[in-house]
Amino acid sequence: MVKKQDRIERAEHRSDQRSRYAEQDGSVDAFVNECRLAIRPEDFERVHAEAMATAGDSSHIFDMMVVALSRTETEITPSLRKAIDRVLNVYEWDRDRLPTLATLRYNDFWKREYGYE
Repeated sequence: MVKKQDRIERAEHRSDQRSRYAEQDGSVDAFVNECRLAIRPEDFERVHAEAMATAGDSSHIFDMMVVALSRTETEITPSLRKAIDRVLNVYEWDRDRLPTLATLRYNDFWKREYGYE
């Protein structure tokens, strides 16, 4: 009976892991799609190809795309900010994990759209 219970628990654990990985991959995919809309096409294609070739998993793709957003000085729209926040929440990361997040241009959208300073 113990063996059967162990098998059931392991199967449930594997199922939970698969669900978590699917949620993580989905959040990174949504983030990458928002990046595709925000970054100039030639910059996006170059960075995305490099990220896909060298990344070990979805979190590496996220890291590389955040660096690309910073380097290209892309303004962060509300939808892109939500995508970033979702990835951070799904992975349960603190913003301090990526110092590059502090260099992103969050306020540019609001300045352009609404004249905020």
